[in-house]
Amino acid sequence: GPVMMGTNWYEAMSRPRGDDRLTVAGEVAGGHAYLLTRYSKARDAVWTPNSWGGEGQGWISRADLVRLLDEDGEACLAINRKMPKS
Repeated sequence: GPVMMGTNWYEAMSRPRGDDRLTVAGEVAGGHAYLLTRYSKARDAVWTPNSWGGEGQGWISRADLVRLLDEDGEACLAINRKMPKS
């Protein structure tokens, strides 16, 4: 399922490159929460549809994702688990 991220958001991440890749470059523009919805083995990157659509939507490489998490970013995912009956 999707992964919810909370990380720094860099200026260049709002403007995808021609290959739809979001790059971690420029100044920190603030923090942002966003979803990762799929992984591409060929790109070694994850896709964020981003709540803004268009701008800020694209592929984030595994290396950039590791960097964002190392900068005190957060990730969480929901699991569907049946609760034990009391």
